[in-house]
Amino acid sequence: MQVTCSSPGGSAVSTDVPALQARAERLSAAATVHADGDQVTNTVPANAPAANPAELCTPAVLQLRGLLVPPAAVTCSSGTSACSAHPLDALSRSGLAVPSTYAAAAALSSDQQQSIQAALARYACSAGHTSPAPGGYALACDSDAAATAYLLGPTIASNGDISSAVALAPQPSAGRTSWAVVVRFTSRGQAAWAQYTAAHNTGGVSPPSVLTCGPSTVACADYVAVTLDGLVLSTPVNLEAISGGTLQVSGAFTAASAKRLAGQLADGSLPVPLAVDSVVNVSGH
Repeated sequence: MQVTCSSPGGSAVSTDVPALQARAERLSAAATVHADGDQVTNTVPANAPAANPAELCTPAVLQLRGLLVPPAAVTCSSGTSACSAHPLDALSRSGLAVPSTYAAAAALSSDQQQSIQAALARYACSAGHTSPAPGGYALACDSDAAATAYLLGPTIASNGDISSAVALAPQPSAGRTSWAVVVRFTSRGQAAWAQYTAAHNTGGVSPPSVLTCGPSTVACADYVAVTLDGLVLSTPVNLEAISGGTLQVSGAFTAASAKRLAGQLADGSLPVPLAVDSVVNVSGH
């Protein structure tokens, strides 16, 4: 497979090859990179494809966002008129202000929360990740076949707040039975994470399912969605304030997928902006 990308501004990319090569190898071990003018071509052997060809030229987008309301199981069929890329618009037109802050979400009545959940059940997950404004709410789904839709609050931390990410192998003696990814924050990210978890935590109380979060149980904002390119990887709960500068991301990871995610998150930006021109399957590679 060959993935060809170019610099939108026409900048020469030859001096960036070492950094791009290192990044490509983190995503797919046998990848090779060749530059010509403002174009770079990533070649990946057929037996070692990247999970998504485009990720060789575009940085993954990680975001941590708190939940605003309980998530909802998507009940509409993908690709039908019953699903909507903007399921909350009708609520706004009816006079219900969709919350974009945790304080506004906490002030919702039970009926209003149920109205929002009913709308989320009609979210077209294929629409991807949407956010009306940098400080506004966002919609996202998990990657399960039976999708769950989430209404998420403002971004707590993102790629620019990460200093490193490493894959962590299972260690049953420490209670870790599957692969995970440990993210270390920058000082700015650490401060934002500490501030958020100090305001939103259960006080050490083990909560019920995230599906039952709300005013009468555990505040939805105590749960944080870890999203990657608009997909919810996990929704850990904050049992207490976290002052440390690390976050462990758990999920249905294999060794390969955990290492790939760590490689993606370690590259919050590319040495030069790139856009995908073409993806071609090449025999013999």
